Amino acid sequence: TLFRYAEKKAVKSAQALNLDLAGIDVMFSRKGIPFVIEAQSFPGFPEERYNFSEKLAKAIIKNWK
Repeated sequence: TLFRYAEKKAVKSAQALNLDLAGIDVMFSRKGIPFVIEAQSFPGFPEERYNFSEKLAKAIIKNWK
């Protein structure tokens, strides 16, 4: 099915990016062809509520010494 094909494309995209956990956004063309349009390495957390990037950067800088 088309959804299974889209799932395979999403899994290949995550593997190509060497991600164990990923959010892959897929859109279908008018002809039903799935296209990967975006990949998130840390999916599911709204940045304004969980700004882990900033916290991680601060922790790295603090512990760099």
